Amino acid sequence: MSTTGKRREVVVRAERGTKWWALVCDEAHAVGQVRRLDQSDAEMREMIAEGLGISEDAFSIRLEVVLPEEYRQAATEAERLRAQAEQASAEAAALSRRAARLLAARHMTLRDIGTVMGISYQRAHQLVSQAWPELDLGEDRVVDRRH
Repeated sequence: MSTTGKRREVVVRAERGTKWWALVCDEAHAVGQVRRLDQSDAEMREMIAEGLGISEDAFSIRLEVVLPEEYRQAATEAERLRAQAEQASAEAAALSRRAARLLAARHMTLRDIGTVMGISYQRAHQLVSQAWPELDLGEDRVVDRRH
């Protein structure tokens, strides 16, 4: 149990059986079972209140779900790959904007940029128009065209 302001926090551990979730609150010496985790609070609240001798609204329940290690490994790896993909996507978008701007700086039309890049001319316009910073083109310099 921990105290959050005046409201106590009680831990309920949930472990999956074949068809049911077994619920255990060591602090209140309370046990229960539910088919779905979202039923845990309703199943345990009254037993915990009785076991601790407090009212049902005097505490919050923190559900700790016991999960297999294989799940944790897979979930961790999936999150790592998701973050990697987000980073790669952001880099690809930045490079696409740069590529479109480089072509625009060479006086290509939006339709030609779209054809070269395999995108619509509307998308080419979006890429060229987004935050048009100064481009370093070697000896040629292109400044913000919006001003």
